[in-house]
Amino acid sequence: PAARLEVRVFSPSKAHSESAARRLSLSRFLAVRQFLTGKGVADAKIDGRPLISQANELNADRIELYIER
Repeated sequence: PAARLEVRVFSPSKAHSESAARRLSLSRFLAVRQFLTGKGVADAKIDGRPLISQANELNADRIELYIER
């Protein structure tokens, strides 16, 4: 019951498009949060971090889930 879920969502940033990458990350986080709450995870237990990755980074488009106790 004390566990929390941190969702880190990465989207690549291309030249001059950091705001677009951040919006995409946020949109992806909201979709993941909606899925998780639909499966019974309490919204208050989900923390989100929409992040920007480098466009040339391996797996620049990714979602990482961390369970914190």
